[in-house]
Amino acid sequence: MIFQKLIKYTPVILSLIFFMNISLMSTHAAPPLLPMVFSGDVSTKDGKSTENQVLVAQILNTDNSVLFTSQSTIVKDGNYIALTVGPLDPVVVGKNVKFAFMCGESPCTDYADQTIPFQSAKVTFRYSLNFDTAPPTKSELEAAAAKAKADAAAKAATLKAEEEAKAKLEAAAVAKAKEEAAAVAKAKEEAAAKEAAAKEAAAKAEAESKAKSSSNVQSNTSGQNNTTSDKQSEQPLNAYPAIYSGSIVVAGANIPSDAVLKAQIGDYISAPALIDGNTFQNLVVSPGDVKYIDEPIIFTLNDVKSEPTKEKYESGSVTSQLSLAFVGLPIETSVKTTDTQPVADLSDSNESSSGCSLVSAKNDNNYSGLLSFALILLVPLAAYKSARK
Repeated sequence: MIFQKLIKYTPVILSLIFFMNISLMSTHAAPPLLPMVFSGDVSTKDGKSTENQVLVAQILNTDNSVLFTSQSTIVKDGNYIALTVGPLDPVVVGKNVKFAFMCGESPCTDYADQTIPFQSAKVTFRYSLNFDTAPPTKSELEAAAAKAKADAAAKAATLKAEEEAKAKLEAAAVAKAKEEAAAVAKAKEEAAAKEAAAKEAAAKAEAESKAKSSSNVQSNTSGQNNTTSDKQSEQPLNAYPAIYSGSIVVAGANIPSDAVLKAQIGDYISAPALIDGNTFQNLVVSPGDVKYIDEPIIFTLNDVKSEPTKEKYESGSVTSQLSLAFVGLPIETSVKTTDTQPVADLSDSNESSSGCSLVSAKNDNNYSGLLSFALILLVPLAAYKSARK
């Protein structure tokens, strides 16, 4: 056991012998600085292992600047051996010696609690060093470096992915903005095209409508001209008198003694007819103008219009059984009696040398004589027309 301890401390003993020989050989020169040698155990306050940690000693100036850094030694089984501090500059004498672990290639900044002034040629055994904690080992540093490298690579990859994603989003936004702008421009173009087409269609429709209207006007004018021409060609050249006779019915009353029956076509009004009881004769409608042909005839009794009839003016026509009905005719309060003689019957051919009967009356009614004379003139015309048909 003692032999093993001697072998353990052999380097220290040899160093002391070497430096003692040097001092004996230089008796006439200034004594050189001899190193301080430390050995002892190493511990940490947090209980972290110090195994395989690299230990060094530094001599610090009063301003804590480093004057000297020793060679390193390795902690084994919680102990360090022969940590030699051998500066050559005498200025370090009396300066504080502090102990630190190596952090990679440089000493750590966290020193042990123990501090000792530098003294030449001093060997200290069982000098215990106590640290707050131990630095990472080489393998831990390598693992930490690898981890840091991996973290940096992962972070770089993440940043790259984020940048790529951001670039994609920006590109997508730009593309979307372009698409939207193109869509808006297209919509505007389509709207403008539709508006132009609508205007063109409206203008075309208006032109066609005008052309059609002009064509219709021309066609209508031509048709009217043709119709007028056809009508004029169909109509007779002269408007001959039309003769009506028939019966009169007054709603709820007798025919007034002073009743006057007339026919009216537009602004034309005929002469009165002969009335005998509830019959009338010799109502001659002779407007004298072809424009009245096919126009409706209105019959009036004392200016009261008859109920509607289908009678229209026909040149030279003779109607003998026309029934006229009147409603709303004023009723007489007193009846005036007159002696009247019936007019001659047109159907009796024995009473006249001309084959027609004349209208006669005992009174001096001028209308009767005139109408009878007109009837004598018109009957041959009616017969002539019937013969032509």
